[in-house]
Amino acid sequence: MTAPRSSLLACLALCLAAFAAAPAAAAPDKEQLVGVWEGPKEGDKQLIWEFTKDNKLKMTVKEGFSASGTTSPYTLNGDTISSAGESFKIKSLDDKELVVTQGNKTLKFTNSSWPCRCS
Repeated sequence: MTAPRSSLLACLALCLAAFAAAPAAAAPDKEQLVGVWEGPKEGDKQLIWEFTKDNKLKMTVKEGFSASGTTSPYTLNGDTISSAGESFKIKSLDDKELVVTQGNKTLKFTNSSWPCRCS
């Protein structure tokens, strides 16, 4: 019974080593953020974020036919976006979707610039 046990332990050790050696997920790149991201609609309100190449974030709230917003510089530190005293942790980011969390709230944005990254 010692041979199967030692084989099992050896296999477990190899698996753990493989997971430990696996590269960590790459931090998001600012270039991936550039563009217009539309958040979820809540009634007639919608949150829109626009990231520019010169490190500005325009946050707009559309309500019906009107919109109001603010523009401020932002920083990307690892997987955290900070702007105007607010911080958001990036959970996932690809060409089509940005998912961030702030505390226990999750926001899911779709890239309205995709597939044309013109901005």
